[in-house]
Amino acid sequence: MEVWHIWIIIALLFFILEIFTPGFAVACLSIGAIGGAIATLAGWEFKFQLLVFAITSIVALVSVRPLVIKFLKSKKKLTATIGKPFALMPPAWTVAPLFASPRWTA
Repeated sequence: MEVWHIWIIIALLFFILEIFTPGFAVACLSIGAIGGAIATLAGWEFKFQLLVFAITSIVALVSVRPLVIKFLKSKKKLTATIGKPFALMPPAWTVAPLFASPRWTA
């Protein structure tokens, strides 16, 4: 088994662990492990692989995680309309609620 196989296994384990944890932080570590695997394939030494893992994980935490959290929070707003009646409007086939709410945006 080569070193890049180990990095990929670590990435898969982090992705599996992410299923059981909220917040997308462990998935960012998985992205870092993929970066470590790429560094291995490039032929870099182990200390540089760890450095790539750390930098890639930090970049993912700083850039990707806020986008995912924002996306997930926008999905939660839709749960308030579950079970409410709605109608499809023909021009653009948009969903229009049958209840009056000035805060509704589709």
